[in-house]
Amino acid sequence: MIKLKDNPLEGTEIAMGGTTFIVPALNIKLAKQLKKETQLMADRSNPQAQETAMLKVILEAMKRNYPEITAAEIEEIVDYKNIYQVIFACIGQKVPENLGELLPVMIGSGLMK
Repeated sequence: MIKLKDNPLEGTEIAMGGTTFIVPALNIKLAKQLKKETQLMADRSNPQAQETAMLKVILEAMKRNYPEITAAEIEEIVDYKNIYQVIFACIGQKVPENLGELLPVMIGSGLMK
């Protein structure tokens, strides 16, 4: 069982793997440490590196409230239904309601590759 720390940080509540988790945003320190990974998340030319980067960003954000969570546990609870919600929570944003319309524009503009 993935245990929430005492006095958790604010975050976005997201249902994953049958449990509701509080996903906090990265802090400035982590954002600096994960700069390469956040850039790789937008690189569609290397899906394996993109997936690895997303996993690391999610793991580090989740560790802020769930210190003992592992990459394997993240891989089990994050799925294609909640992945965008989780990623946006990690960067302190809400998923845009019109994400389906925005993705082609974001991809075409280079914001997401």
